[in-house]
Amino acid sequence: MSGLSAIICSRNAGNLEACLDALHRCECGILPIVVDDGLPEGAASGRTMIRVQGKRPFVFARNVNLGIRAAREDDVFLLNDDALVMTQGGVSWMRAAARASERIGVLSAVTNVTGYPEQSIGYRPMRGRVAARVWPTATVAFLGVLIPRRVIDSVGLLDERFVTYGGEDVDYCRRVRRAGLTVSVYDGCFVDHGSLRSTFRPHGGGGDTAEGLRILAEKWGDAEKSVETNLDAADMNVRATMSKEREE
Repeated sequence: MSGLSAIICSRNAGNLEACLDALHRCECGILPIVVDDGLPEGAASGRTMIRVQGKRPFVFARNVNLGIRAAREDDVFLLNDDALVMTQGGVSWMRAAARASERIGVLSAVTNVTGYPEQSIGYRPMRGRVAARVWPTATVAFLGVLIPRRVIDSVGLLDERFVTYGGEDVDYCRRVRRAGLTVSVYDGCFVDHGSLRSTFRPHGGGGDTAEGLRILAEKWGDAEKSVETNLDAADMNVRATMSKEREE
C-alpha cells in the first residue's frame, strides 16, 4: 500500500511551523513535503520532513507538482501553509473514505474560510434525515484536499499554465469530473483556514482572478457561451471577495 504525504508550499516560517505543529498533533504518521519558496535559513529545522526547493517566481501549480513528484507513489494531501488540520486522525479518515470508493477523484476537508459553500464547516447536505459524511460538489479550493495517487496517474498533475492567483484548482476539478470521477467533501476532517494570514495571495489580500479566468476560458472555450465556465468564474470571484474581506 502506498503512503500518504502532505504537500505544503511555504515561504513564511511562522505559518509553516504552525501548520506542521497542527499536522503532527493530528496526523503524526503523515510525511510532510515542504516546497521551499524562500523560507528563512533554519526554518522548521530538526523536523522529519522532505524539503524541496521551489521554483521562482512562485507558481502554485508548479510548486505543488514538485511536491507531488517528490511524494513518488504516495497519495497526497495538498495543504496550504495558512491552513491548520484540527481533527485528530481526520486526514487518515479522508484517505480511507477515498479508498472505499474509486469514484472519488478529489476529496476536501471542511473549512471555515472558503468561497465554496459546500466546502464550509456549516454546510450540512441531507439525504432524507441523515447528514452525509461525503457529498459531491463541482469545485473545491485546494487548501486541504486529498488526491489519491491513482487519480494523479490517470488525470495528471496540476496545469502549470495557471501562473497567477486562482484557476488551477477549478481546472483540476473539471478534469477530474470529465474523467468520470467525483469532486467531494468529507465532513469528518476540519481544516482551520481563518487563523493565519496568507503569504501567497498578491499583497496578502484577496487574489485577482482575472488572469486565471482568462486562461480557463482559453483552455475550455468561450466563457460567455459555456455555462460551466461561467459557474467556475462565479466561484472564483466569490472566493476572491471572501479572501479580501477576511484580510480587511
